[in-house]
Amino acid sequence: MTVKNTKSCINCGSKSVIKKGKQRGIIRYFCTECKQSFSSKRRLNKLPEIIFKKYILRRQVFKHLAQDYNRSIPWIRDKIFAYEPPEQTYNPRPVVIVCDATFYGKKKG
Repeated sequence: MTVKNTKSCINCGSKSVIKKGKQRGIIRYFCTECKQSFSSKRRLNKLPEIIFKKYILRRQVFKHLAQDYNRSIPWIRDKIFAYEPPEQTYNPRPVVIVCDATFYGKKKG
């Protein structure tokens, strides 16, 4: 009987993944190609973020991402458009401005 390994690496998309034990009850996996370890529980939440960052920051096109993850172009497009980056809040620090009154005097001349 052959067991089909359905796990794929979240970093490179490779199917050459082996089980590497448990950590806090979550099964850990190890990719033999890119040497990254990951857990199956976080995989679904991180994958759209990784694809989005590769699309935006590394300027990869849909075709190359689809080849890297062995998925269709519409699937990649859906993951990219469905991902919403976290909204960044900026907290400006207080600034104290000190003005010298000599610059606001009358001009001589």
